[in-house]
Amino acid sequence: MTVPPPRIMVVLLLALAVAGCQKKNLLPTVEQVPYLGLPATVNHVHGLDMSRVRATQSFADFLAQARRDNKDLNTILGGLADEVGIDPINDIDMMNLAIRGTPKLNQPISNAIMIARGRFGGVPGKLDKLRQWLGREFLIQPPAFQKSSHPASNIAIYKTSARSQYNEHIEFQIFIAVPADDLIIVAFSPELMNDTLDVIGMVKGVEGLHNSKAWIDKLKLVQTSATVWGIGDFAPPAEVKQQIANLPDGGIVTKIQNYLYDVDSKDGDLLAEVGLVCDSPASATTLSAALEKGRVAIRDQFAPMIGQQLPETAKLPNKVLITTEINVSRVILRLGQIDLDKISEEIEKNAQNLPIPGR
Repeated sequence: MTVPPPRIMVVLLLALAVAGCQKKNLLPTVEQVPYLGLPATVNHVHGLDMSRVRATQSFADFLAQARRDNKDLNTILGGLADEVGIDPINDIDMMNLAIRGTPKLNQPISNAIMIARGRFGGVPGKLDKLRQWLGREFLIQPPAFQKSSHPASNIAIYKTSARSQYNEHIEFQIFIAVPADDLIIVAFSPELMNDTLDVIGMVKGVEGLHNSKAWIDKLKLVQTSATVWGIGDFAPPAEVKQQIANLPDGGIVTKIQNYLYDVDSKDGDLLAEVGLVCDSPASATTLSAALEKGRVAIRDQFAPMIGQQLPETAKLPNKVLITTEINVSRVILRLGQIDLDKISEEIEKNAQNLPIPGR
């Protein structure tokens, strides 16, 4: 399927948002494009087109292998599907995850929210089974989900909370809303859930991604129609930032404001891109030059180390393109299906014999 370029996509999405604004709430728009229901105060947004991932044989093979090798993953997916009747792999078609700020003390995922399109009409009737399953696998005696209603949108919210079986100092608050049969929202703090429903309910003065100029400008930079994508504030931990700054040309890291990435396939080729948004075109040009220097160093120093065992993998630096687009430095990789097959085969064959430092 051919998808429009990112900028055209943003225009189309904004047209949907305008159409939604003529209604009583933004729900029809959010059912089509879930992330447009997120509040503008989030710092990071990630997207996954699960329907496209699910349709690939490579994912089916990967999932089967992962469930065989990872007992915890098999317990989660099997328990949710077989015991609760909620199947994330098959029920979700499009998923967006957003992060805002830092988590609350002893609530490690309280700054996260997930909004997804798919098939969720029966979820409210399955919440007691979900509570029982959570109580057996993860939480200490979670109470029954309590139902309340969001004032502006009149959307039902279901909440439970309990401490972790693995660390009793950690608490999880779980908020679930099913605004429509094809839409679900899962948050881990009341603030993020209420702010998202404020956007959907079109509470006066509340900005969402659909009407925030800052976010509209950001979304123009990333391919939101890709299978996997994300964009957000560039804010590595202080110690990491300092380590980078101490490297040759590392000072340019202080000029980076946002990151973005997208991964997609087209005509059998893998397309992957990482972008770094700088404070000015001059900074982006300097950053691209530093990245190009790093690409050449990897090609000349690291690639020969693995060239004998992994000849196709050693060619990867030559397939990387670094470009500058106004104030964005982009690193682009395109691999054909034949390249992917060769690389996968040789890595699997030689995984135990790679020259990894310290092993």
